[in-house]
Amino acid sequence: MNFKSVLVLYTILLFLLSACASHYDAGMKAFNEKRYPKAVSELSQVQKSHPNYAKASATLIRAEFRQAVIAVKDANTSSEAIGNLKKMVPLALKTDSVDLYKVAFYVVLDELKDAKNAAYVKELVRSLLVLIKEKGNFEDILPVIEGLSGRLTDFLFNSELRATIIDALKQLNALK
Repeated sequence: MNFKSVLVLYTILLFLLSACASHYDAGMKAFNEKRYPKAVSELSQVQKSHPNYAKASATLIRAEFRQAVIAVKDANTSSEAIGNLKKMVPLALKTDSVDLYKVAFYVVLDELKDAKNAAYVKELVRSLLVLIKEKGNFEDILPVIEGLSGRLTDFLFNSELRATIIDALKQLNALK
């Protein structure tokens, strides 16, 4: 290899490393500023060879999670909310973070309080059961049982939904 070839390779390598560093820095900055879509975009471009790849990956999951939480809360339709819920819950379970679990748990519990659409209520109940079975503890079960019991009267004339809630209550009681 001649000197020019080595110089060109070195220049390309420096360019690639600086591009990776800039994605990492831009992604971390966006995350800290709560600009989650930008954080996701930048952090997903950090290369495995980057020295802070593990931190970038963990922060990427958190950014995707935060983005999904906002989308669940801001959804205009139940089908949109269900789609966002199906993104949020697996992200909460993807890490060992108790914080993400707690946020997901209380977002789902809060959404359940006012949900009117039967399909959305079923998905919320399913999500609560998944969260509790995967990472929950006894203290998490009581508010769910109380919330679900209170919702039974809302669905007196919907036997399918009533059955879903009763089944969830049975599963929760079995976890105690």
